[in-house]
Amino acid sequence: MSLLNHLTVVTNKSNLPKNYLPLNMNDSEIFELLPHLLAEGLKFSLRPAALMAMLCVLSRNGILQERAIRFLTGIKGKWLDLASSENNAYAFSKICVKLPEFFTDEENLFFQKLYVIGGLKLNAATRITIQKPLSPKVNEMHYDTKIQCKTCNIVRSTTLFSDVGTSCCALCLPRYNLKYTPEPCAEDKSHLVECGTCKC
Repeated sequence: MSLLNHLTVVTNKSNLPKNYLPLNMNDSEIFELLPHLLAEGLKFSLRPAALMAMLCVLSRNGILQERAIRFLTGIKGKWLDLASSENNAYAFSKICVKLPEFFTDEENLFFQKLYVIGGLKLNAATRITIQKPLSPKVNEMHYDTKIQCKTCNIVRSTTLFSDVGTSCCALCLPRYNLKYTPEPCAEDKSHLVECGTCKC
């Protein structure tokens, strides 16, 4: 990435560095010869050239991004041997899953699976704290949020209102006939229960 971050276009031919690449080279030559900028005569094979192109796309390199897109589109489905052990590196799959448009369906499926498996392996030793939710018993009292019912004027749990603040409490509904039943607990506590299937 350091190489890509320090790429510059030299317009003054009299000020050319010792190692340079002319921009009129075709896309594949540009990416294969990028290491020449670091060590004279050094050349990439197709695989590392494609990897450099992917890094140019991901880093949105101002000089090579468009050429990298053309290059990767042109070699789609032609440069990867999925049987090669080089493809099993988690870091490589992490790059590939970010650029699905440059891979075939088979290649994308391969890297997605590898990425998931690699992530699971990395997090295998992660410790997770799980807090079990409250499972109240009817004979216990718990802190509760209450408001005053506008019909019976008794402070009731908000769980007894179908529309908190506008409707009456459930005990005031005619079908229950429990309108003035007093609250059995203090103002900030209630007997709470949870719904469940009868196991009688």
